[in-house]
Amino acid sequence: MNTAKEASGLDPDYRRFSILFVEDEDITRHYFCRICEPHFNVVTAGNVPEALALLETRHQEFAILLTDQRMPGPRGGELLVTARQKYPEIVRMLTTAYMDLDEAIQSVNEGEIFRYLEKPWDIEKLKSALFDGMHLFMAREKQQSLMAHRQKGLFGLSSKLAEQIRVPAQRIHRASTQLAAPHNQKVFSGKQKPLKAQYAMISESLEQIVNESQNLIKFVDMMMLDFSNSSENETAESQPLSMLECVNEAIVDAPRELNRDVSIKLGQTDDFTFSGIRPLVVHMLVNLIKRALIATRDNQRGPGVIEIVVSAGEDVNLLLVRDNGENTDLDDPSVVLDELKNNQRSEDLEHGINLGFCIRTIEKMQGRIECQHDRGRSTQFTVILTQVDDSKNDNKITLNSENV
Repeated sequence: MNTAKEASGLDPDYRRFSILFVEDEDITRHYFCRICEPHFNVVTAGNVPEALALLETRHQEFAILLTDQRMPGPRGGELLVTARQKYPEIVRMLTTAYMDLDEAIQSVNEGEIFRYLEKPWDIEKLKSALFDGMHLFMAREKQQSLMAHRQKGLFGLSSKLAEQIRVPAQRIHRASTQLAAPHNQKVFSGKQKPLKAQYAMISESLEQIVNESQNLIKFVDMMMLDFSNSSENETAESQPLSMLECVNEAIVDAPRELNRDVSIKLGQTDDFTFSGIRPLVVHMLVNLIKRALIATRDNQRGPGVIEIVVSAGEDVNLLLVRDNGENTDLDDPSVVLDELKNNQRSEDLEHGINLGFCIRTIEKMQGRIECQHDRGRSTQFTVILTQVDDSKNDNKITLNSENV
Protein backbone atom coordinates (compact mmCIF):
# COMPACT_ATOMS: atom_id res chain seq x y z
CA MET A 1 0.00 0.00 0.00
CA ASN A 2 1.27 3.49 -0.86
CA THR A 3 1.69 5.87 2.04
CA ALA A 4 1.37 9.64 2.09
CA LYS A 5 5.06 9.97 2.88
CA GLU A 6 6.01 7.92 -0.17
CA ALA A 7 3.73 9.91 -2.46
CA SER A 8 4.73 13.38 -1.33
CA GLY A 9 8.42 12.70 -0.81
CA LEU A 10 9.42 10.48 -3.71
CA ASP A 11 7.08 11.02 -6.63
CA PRO A 12 6.77 14.69 -7.72
CA ASP A 13 4.78 13.58 -10.78
CA TYR A 14 1.70 13.46 -8.56
CA ARG A 15 1.72 17.25 -8.65
CA ARG A 16 1.53 17.35 -12.44
CA PHE A 17 -2.21 16.72 -12.26
CA SER A 18 -5.13 17.58 -10.01
CA ILE A 19 -8.04 15.90 -8.27
CA LEU A 20 -11.48 17.41 -8.84
CA PHE A 21 -13.61 16.82 -5.74
CA VAL A 22 -17.35 17.59 -6.04
CA GLU A 23 -19.32 17.99 -2.79
CA ASP A 24 -22.12 20.37 -1.81
CA GLU A 25 -21.18 20.59 1.89
CA ASP A 26 -18.55 23.21 2.68
CA ILE A 27 -17.24 21.42 5.75
CA THR A 28 -16.69 18.18 3.80
CA ARG A 29 -14.80 20.00 1.05
CA HIS A 30 -12.62 21.66 3.65
CA TYR A 31 -11.98 18.34 5.38
CA PHE A 32 -11.03 16.64 2.09
CA CYS A 33 -8.58 19.44 1.22
CA ARG A 34 -6.95 19.22 4.64
CA ILE A 35 -6.40 15.47 4.18
CA CYS A 36 -5.26 15.48 0.55
CA GLU A 37 -3.53 18.78 -0.20
CA PRO A 38 -0.24 17.71 1.44
CA HIS A 39 0.05 15.08 -1.31
CA PHE A 40 -2.07 16.21 -4.28
CA ASN A 41 -3.31 19.29 -6.10
CA VAL A 42 -6.99 19.58 -5.23
CA VAL A 43 -9.72 21.57 -7.00
CA THR A 44 -13.23 21.58 -5.54
CA ALA A 45 -16.72 22.23 -6.89
CA GLY A 46 -19.95 22.64 -4.94
CA ASN A 47 -22.32 21.07 -7.48
CA VAL A 48 -22.49 19.27 -10.81
CA PRO A 49 -22.89 22.34 -13.09
CA GLU A 50 -19.85 23.94 -11.45
CA ALA A 51 -17.87 20.73 -11.95
CA LEU A 52 -18.92 20.52 -15.62
CA ALA A 53 -17.73 24.08 -16.19
CA LEU A 54 -14.33 23.21 -14.71
CA LEU A 55 -14.08 20.06 -16.80
CA GLU A 56 -14.96 21.92 -19.98
CA THR A 57 -12.16 24.46 -19.56
CA ARG A 58 -9.55 22.48 -17.60
CA HIS A 59 -10.18 18.78 -18.29
CA GLN A 60 -6.54 18.20 -19.32
CA GLU A 61 -5.49 19.20 -15.81
CA PHE A 62 -7.50 16.54 -13.95
CA ALA A 63 -6.39 12.97 -13.31
CA ILE A 64 -9.20 12.01 -10.90
CA LEU A 65 -12.85 13.02 -10.56
CA LEU A 66 -14.26 12.16 -7.13
CA THR A 67 -17.88 13.15 -6.56
CA ASP A 68 -20.49 12.78 -3.88
CA GLN A 69 -23.70 11.11 -5.07
CA ARG A 70 -26.52 12.97 -3.30
CA MET A 71 -26.41 16.72 -3.94
CA PRO A 72 -29.02 19.36 -4.77
CA GLY A 73 -29.68 19.33 -8.50
CA PRO A 74 -28.06 16.69 -10.73
CA ARG A 75 -26.65 13.68 -8.86
CA GLY A 76 -23.00 12.71 -8.80
CA GLY A 77 -23.76 9.62 -10.86
CA GLU A 78 -25.00 11.80 -13.70
CA LEU A 79 -21.73 13.71 -13.62
CA LEU A 80 -19.77 10.45 -13.83
CA VAL A 81 -21.78 9.33 -16.87
CA THR A 82 -21.05 12.62 -18.62
CA ALA A 83 -17.35 12.43 -17.68
CA ARG A 84 -17.11 8.88 -19.02
CA GLN A 85 -18.52 9.99 -22.36
CA LYS A 86 -16.68 13.29 -22.78
CA TYR A 87 -13.45 12.80 -20.79
CA PRO A 88 -12.84 9.04 -20.65
CA GLU A 89 -9.18 9.46 -19.71
CA ILE A 90 -10.07 10.88 -16.24
CA VAL A 91 -10.27 8.27 -13.47
CA ARG A 92 -13.76 8.36 -11.95
CA MET A 93 -14.66 7.70 -8.30
CA LEU A 94 -17.89 7.94 -6.30
CA THR A 95 -18.42 8.58 -2.60
CA THR A 96 -21.70 8.41 -0.72
CA ALA A 97 -23.35 7.31 2.51
CA TYR A 98 -24.45 3.71 3.12
CA MET A 99 -28.13 4.67 2.79
CA ASP A 100 -27.50 5.53 -0.88
CA LEU A 101 -25.92 2.16 -1.71
CA ASP A 102 -28.56 0.95 -4.18
CA GLU A 103 -28.38 4.20 -6.10
CA ALA A 104 -24.60 4.07 -5.97
CA ILE A 105 -24.54 0.59 -7.52
CA GLN A 106 -26.44 1.91 -10.51
CA SER A 107 -23.93 4.78 -10.83
CA VAL A 108 -21.05 2.29 -10.64
CA ASN A 109 -22.47 0.35 -13.58
CA GLU A 110 -23.37 3.33 -15.78
CA GLY A 111 -20.44 5.58 -14.90
CA GLU A 112 -17.86 2.76 -15.02
CA ILE A 113 -16.14 4.11 -11.92
CA PHE A 114 -12.75 3.02 -10.62
CA ARG A 115 -13.59 3.05 -6.90
CA TYR A 116 -16.60 3.47 -4.63
CA LEU A 117 -15.84 5.08 -1.24
CA GLU A 118 -18.40 4.82 1.53
CA LYS A 119 -18.96 7.69 3.96
CA PRO A 120 -17.74 8.31 6.56
CA TRP A 121 -14.29 7.81 5.08
CA ASP A 122 -11.56 5.58 6.35
CA ILE A 123 -8.70 8.07 5.84
CA GLU A 124 -6.09 5.46 4.88
CA LYS A 125 -8.46 3.79 2.41
CA LEU A 126 -9.30 7.18 0.91
CA LYS A 127 -5.62 8.03 0.41
CA SER A 128 -4.88 4.58 -0.95
CA ALA A 129 -7.70 4.88 -3.49
CA LEU A 130 -6.43 8.27 -4.64
CA PHE A 131 -2.84 6.99 -4.97
CA ASP A 132 -4.08 4.01 -6.98
CA GLY A 133 -6.14 6.31 -9.19
CA MET A 134 -3.13 8.52 -9.84
CA HIS A 135 -1.01 5.50 -10.70
CA LEU A 136 -3.66 4.29 -13.15
CA PHE A 137 -4.00 7.69 -14.81
CA MET A 138 -0.24 8.16 -15.15
CA ALA A 139 0.23 4.65 -16.53
CA ARG A 140 -2.41 5.35 -19.18
CA GLU A 141 -0.80 8.69 -20.00
CA LYS A 142 2.61 7.05 -20.42
CA GLN A 143 1.12 4.39 -22.68
CA GLN A 144 -0.63 7.01 -24.83
CA SER A 145 2.59 9.04 -25.05
CA LEU A 146 4.55 6.00 -26.20
CA MET A 147 1.84 5.15 -28.73
CA ALA A 148 1.83 8.71 -30.07
CA HIS A 149 5.62 8.65 -30.42
CA ARG A 150 5.43 5.31 -32.20
CA GLN A 151 2.72 6.55 -34.52
CA LYS A 152 4.70 9.67 -35.39
CA GLY A 153 7.67 7.54 -36.40
CA LEU A 154 5.47 5.21 -38.43
CA PHE A 155 3.82 8.12 -40.22
CA GLY A 156 7.22 9.49 -41.20
CA LEU A 157 8.44 6.08 -42.35
CA SER A 158 5.25 5.44 -44.30
CA SER A 159 5.58 8.80 -46.02
CA LYS A 160 9.19 8.15 -47.05
CA LEU A 161 8.37 4.67 -48.34
CA ALA A 162 5.42 6.04 -50.27
CA GLU A 163 7.61 8.74 -51.84
CA GLN A 164 10.13 6.13 -52.94
CA ILE A 165 7.37 4.22 -54.75
CA ARG A 166 5.44 7.18 -56.06
CA VAL A 167 8.30 9.18 -57.56
CA PRO A 168 9.30 6.57 -60.19
CA ALA A 169 5.64 5.76 -60.81
CA GLN A 170 4.89 9.39 -61.62
CA ARG A 171 7.95 9.62 -63.86
CA ILE A 172 6.76 6.55 -65.77
CA HIS A 173 3.31 8.06 -65.99
CA ARG A 174 4.59 11.40 -67.28
CA ALA A 175 6.93 9.85 -69.84
CA SER A 176 4.31 7.40 -71.04
CA THR A 177 1.76 10.16 -71.46
CA GLN A 178 4.21 12.23 -73.49
CA LEU A 179 5.05 9.27 -75.73
CA ALA A 180 1.48 8.14 -76.19
CA ALA A 181 0.04 11.52 -77.16
CA PRO A 182 1.73 11.98 -80.56
CA HIS A 183 0.97 8.40 -81.63
CA ASN A 184 -2.71 8.75 -80.78
CA GLN A 185 -2.88 11.95 -82.83
CA LYS A 186 -0.75 10.79 -85.78
CA VAL A 187 -2.53 10.60 -89.15
CA PHE A 188 -0.93 8.23 -91.62
CA SER A 189 -1.36 7.93 -95.40
CA GLY A 190 -2.47 4.79 -97.16
CA LYS A 191 1.12 3.74 -97.98
CA GLN A 192 1.94 3.65 -94.25
CA LYS A 193 -0.71 1.18 -93.15
CA PRO A 194 1.76 -1.35 -91.74
CA LEU A 195 3.51 1.44 -89.87
CA LYS A 196 0.15 2.70 -88.69
CA ALA A 197 -0.70 -0.73 -87.32
CA GLN A 198 2.67 -0.88 -85.60
CA TYR A 199 2.15 2.49 -84.03
CA ALA A 200 -1.31 1.41 -82.93
CA MET A 201 0.21 -1.47 -81.00
CA ILE A 202 2.81 0.84 -79.46
CA SER A 203 0.10 3.32 -78.57
CA GLU A 204 -1.98 0.57 -76.97
CA SER A 205 1.02 -0.59 -74.92
CA LEU A 206 1.83 2.93 -73.83
CA GLU A 207 -1.79 3.50 -72.86
CA GLN A 208 -1.60 0.42 -70.66
CA ILE A 209 1.60 1.73 -69.04
CA VAL A 210 -0.15 5.04 -68.37
CA ASN A 211 -3.10 3.29 -66.76
CA GLU A 212 -0.96 0.97 -64.65
CA SER A 213 1.31 3.74 -63.43
CA GLN A 214 -1.77 5.79 -62.54
CA ASN A 215 -3.13 2.85 -60.57
CA LEU A 216 0.19 2.51 -58.76
CA ILE A 217 0.11 6.18 -57.77
CA LYS A 218 -3.43 5.83 -56.47
CA PHE A 219 -2.45 2.68 -54.57
CA VAL A 220 0.35 4.53 -52.76
CA ASP A 221 -2.00 7.30 -51.63
CA MET A 222 -4.59 4.72 -50.53
CA MET A 223 -1.84 2.97 -48.57
CA MET A 224 -1.20 6.23 -46.71
CA LEU A 225 -4.90 6.61 -45.87
CA ASP A 226 -5.23 2.95 -44.88
CA PHE A 227 -2.31 3.47 -42.53
CA SER A 228 -4.02 6.43 -40.90
CA ASN A 229 -7.27 4.45 -40.62
CA SER A 230 -5.57 1.51 -38.95
CA SER A 231 -3.76 3.88 -36.58
CA GLU A 232 -7.10 5.48 -35.68
CA ASN A 233 -8.58 2.07 -34.91
CA GLU A 234 -5.63 1.13 -32.71
CA THR A 235 -6.00 4.26 -30.59
CA ALA A 236 -9.74 3.77 -29.91
CA GLU A 237 -11.08 7.20 -30.83
CA SER A 238 -10.19 10.78 -31.64
CA GLN A 239 -9.37 13.16 -28.82
CA PRO A 240 -10.02 16.89 -28.32
CA LEU A 241 -6.95 18.71 -29.66
CA SER A 242 -5.68 22.26 -29.51
CA MET A 243 -4.80 23.44 -33.02
CA LEU A 244 -2.18 25.85 -31.65
CA GLU A 245 -0.46 23.03 -29.75
CA CYS A 246 -0.44 20.88 -32.90
CA VAL A 247 0.99 23.78 -34.93
CA ASN A 248 3.77 24.40 -32.41
CA GLU A 249 4.69 20.71 -32.45
CA ALA A 250 4.70 20.68 -36.25
CA ILE A 251 7.00 23.73 -36.37
CA VAL A 252 9.48 21.90 -34.15
CA ASP A 253 9.28 18.74 -36.29
CA ALA A 254 9.47 20.51 -39.66
CA PRO A 255 12.57 19.63 -41.79
CA ARG A 256 14.29 23.01 -41.53
CA GLU A 257 17.32 21.65 -43.36
CA LEU A 258 15.32 22.12 -46.58
CA ASN A 259 15.57 25.89 -46.15
CA ARG A 260 17.50 27.24 -43.18
CA ASP A 261 17.11 30.85 -44.32
CA VAL A 262 13.34 30.90 -44.02
CA SER A 263 11.60 32.30 -40.95
CA ILE A 264 8.45 30.64 -39.60
CA LYS A 265 6.19 32.87 -37.54
CA LEU A 266 2.76 32.69 -35.95
CA GLY A 267 0.32 35.39 -36.98
CA GLN A 268 -3.11 35.58 -35.39
CA THR A 269 -3.46 32.84 -32.76
CA ASP A 270 -7.13 32.55 -31.86
CA ASP A 271 -6.85 28.91 -30.81
CA PHE A 272 -9.64 26.40 -31.26
CA THR A 273 -10.32 22.83 -30.18
CA PHE A 274 -11.19 20.10 -32.64
CA SER A 275 -11.45 16.32 -32.68
CA GLY A 276 -8.61 14.39 -34.25
CA ILE A 277 -5.71 11.98 -33.89
CA ARG A 278 -2.70 13.99 -32.79
CA PRO A 279 0.09 12.18 -34.71
CA LEU A 280 -1.94 12.28 -37.93
CA VAL A 281 -2.78 15.98 -37.57
CA VAL A 282 0.81 16.94 -36.72
CA HIS A 283 2.08 14.90 -39.67
CA MET A 284 -0.34 16.74 -41.97
CA LEU A 285 0.81 20.13 -40.64
CA VAL A 286 4.48 19.19 -41.02
CA ASN A 287 3.83 18.43 -44.67
CA LEU A 288 2.13 21.79 -45.26
CA ILE A 289 5.15 23.53 -43.72
CA LYS A 290 7.51 21.29 -45.69
CA ARG A 291 5.81 22.33 -48.92
CA ALA A 292 6.19 26.01 -47.96
CA LEU A 293 9.88 25.45 -47.19
CA ILE A 294 10.34 24.07 -50.70
CA ALA A 295 8.38 26.95 -52.25
CA THR A 296 10.55 29.63 -50.59
CA ARG A 297 13.90 27.92 -51.15
CA ASP A 298 14.83 29.81 -54.35
CA ASN A 299 13.50 33.27 -53.52
CA GLN A 300 15.17 36.15 -55.34
CA ARG A 301 13.52 39.04 -53.50
CA GLY A 302 14.87 38.14 -50.09
CA PRO A 303 14.60 35.55 -47.32
CA GLY A 304 11.55 33.36 -47.32
CA VAL A 305 8.80 33.88 -44.75
CA ILE A 306 6.19 31.35 -43.69
CA GLU A 307 3.29 32.64 -41.61
CA ILE A 308 0.80 30.38 -39.85
CA VAL A 309 -2.54 31.73 -38.63
CA VAL A 310 -4.95 29.91 -36.30
CA SER A 311 -8.43 31.45 -36.25
CA ALA A 312 -11.62 30.32 -34.49
CA GLY A 313 -14.84 31.46 -36.14
CA GLU A 314 -18.59 31.41 -35.64
CA ASP A 315 -19.27 28.44 -37.92
CA VAL A 316 -15.86 27.28 -39.11
CA ASN A 317 -12.30 27.17 -37.79
CA LEU A 318 -9.43 28.18 -40.04
CA LEU A 319 -5.77 27.33 -40.32
CA LEU A 320 -3.78 29.42 -42.80
CA VAL A 321 -0.29 28.56 -44.04
CA ARG A 322 1.06 31.30 -46.29
CA ASP A 323 4.49 31.87 -47.78
CA ASN A 324 6.22 34.41 -50.03
CA GLY A 325 7.72 31.75 -52.29
CA GLU A 326 8.12 32.34 -56.01
CA ASN A 327 6.40 29.14 -57.05
CA THR A 328 5.08 29.62 -60.60
CA ASP A 329 3.47 26.16 -60.59
CA LEU A 330 0.55 27.58 -58.61
CA ASP A 331 -0.84 30.00 -61.23
CA ASP A 332 -4.28 28.38 -60.99
CA PRO A 333 -4.83 27.00 -57.47
CA SER A 334 -8.01 25.11 -58.42
CA VAL A 335 -6.10 23.20 -61.13
CA VAL A 336 -3.28 22.44 -58.71
CA LEU A 337 -5.66 21.00 -56.13
CA ASP A 338 -7.62 19.00 -58.72
CA GLU A 339 -4.43 17.52 -60.17
CA LEU A 340 -3.14 16.57 -56.75
CA LYS A 341 -6.45 15.01 -55.74
CA ASN A 342 -6.43 12.94 -58.94
CA ASN A 343 -2.72 12.07 -58.71
CA GLN A 344 -2.05 13.79 -62.04
CA ARG A 345 0.42 16.46 -60.99
CA SER A 346 3.99 15.72 -62.03
CA GLU A 347 5.84 18.86 -60.88
CA ASP A 348 7.87 18.69 -57.66
CA LEU A 349 7.66 14.90 -57.67
CA GLU A 350 9.68 14.38 -54.52
CA HIS A 351 7.30 16.37 -52.34
CA GLY A 352 4.04 16.26 -54.32
CA ILE A 353 2.69 13.35 -52.30
CA ASN A 354 2.93 15.35 -49.09
CA LEU A 355 0.41 17.96 -50.20
CA GLY A 356 -1.79 15.28 -51.75
CA PHE A 357 -1.79 13.40 -48.47
CA CYS A 358 -2.73 16.61 -46.65
CA ILE A 359 -5.72 17.07 -48.95
CA ARG A 360 -6.95 13.55 -48.31
CA THR A 361 -6.35 13.76 -44.58
CA ILE A 362 -8.32 17.00 -44.27
CA GLU A 363 -11.18 15.56 -46.30
CA LYS A 364 -11.15 12.54 -44.01
CA MET A 365 -11.66 14.97 -41.10
CA GLN A 366 -14.76 16.32 -42.91
CA GLY A 367 -12.86 19.50 -43.78
CA ARG A 368 -11.53 21.00 -46.97
CA ILE A 369 -8.47 22.87 -48.21
CA GLU A 370 -8.33 25.89 -50.49
CA CYS A 371 -5.45 27.65 -52.21
CA GLN A 372 -4.93 31.28 -53.18
CA HIS A 373 -1.93 32.30 -55.26
CA ASP A 374 -0.75 35.87 -55.91
CA ARG A 375 1.79 35.40 -58.66
CA GLY A 376 5.25 36.50 -57.61
CA ARG A 377 4.11 37.42 -54.12
CA SER A 378 2.56 34.69 -52.00
CA THR A 379 0.79 31.38 -51.82
CA GLN A 380 -1.75 30.59 -49.12
CA PHE A 381 -3.33 27.28 -48.22
CA THR A 382 -6.40 27.47 -45.99
CA VAL A 383 -7.60 24.47 -44.00
CA ILE A 384 -11.30 24.81 -43.16
CA LEU A 385 -12.77 22.70 -40.36
CA THR A 386 -16.34 22.77 -39.14
CA GLN A 387 -16.75 24.55 -35.81
CA VAL A 388 -17.38 22.13 -32.93
CA ASP A 389 -19.16 23.99 -30.13
CA ASP A 390 -20.40 21.78 -27.30
CA SER A 391 -22.77 24.53 -26.21
CA LYS A 392 -24.53 24.57 -29.60
CA ASN A 393 -24.28 21.19 -31.28
CA ASP A 394 -26.45 18.12 -30.87
CA ASN A 395 -23.61 16.08 -29.40
CA LYS A 396 -23.63 17.91 -26.11
CA ILE A 397 -24.48 15.58 -23.22
CA THR A 398 -27.28 16.95 -21.11
CA LEU A 399 -27.87 15.93 -17.54
CA ASN A 400 -31.23 14.51 -16.52
CA SER A 401 -32.62 11.75 -14.38
CA GLU A 402 -32.61 9.30 -17.29
CA ASN A 403 -28.79 9.27 -17.47
CA VAL A 404 -28.46 7.32 -14.23
